[in-house]
Amino acid sequence: MPARIIPDIVALGTVHSISEKASVREAARLMSEKSIGCLVILGGSQLKGIITERDILFRVVAPGLDADSTPVSQVMTSRVTTVAPDETSDQALMRMQEGGFRHLPVAKDGQILGMVSVRDLYAASLGACEIELKECTTYIHGEPYGAAH
Repeated sequence: MPARIIPDIVALGTVHSISEKASVREAARLMSEKSIGCLVILGGSQLKGIITERDILFRVVAPGLDADSTPVSQVMTSRVTTVAPDETSDQALMRMQEGGFRHLPVAKDGQILGMVSVRDLYAASLGACEIELKECTTYIHGEPYGAAH
């Protein structure tokens, strides 16, 4: 059975955010400082947008905009797809593939609970494959079911 987003893949915790009025440079510095690939933009507690490394590359750097004077609101993605905490890793990966993005905010009742990345989901899938391989190996060699754990 595919893993659930929370708590199997990501823990509830800090979601890094920035004001839509902040400059792109401020967003890039915060992402660098926290070693993260995206930030959410909140209006109060409501999700207004998301800005990612790719947004900065394609919407700021490539067209030659000034990162110091360009506000996050000008280049953020405002139509954000989210994933519910009880959805599976497979559902989240399909949503990412269909939308062509690498990060999904985890949301419930309009509240942002966490952030899941494609890297998180691939790691979970790899772990599940390793467990299944061990179970198959123990079954083939005649060991009792479940002995692989």
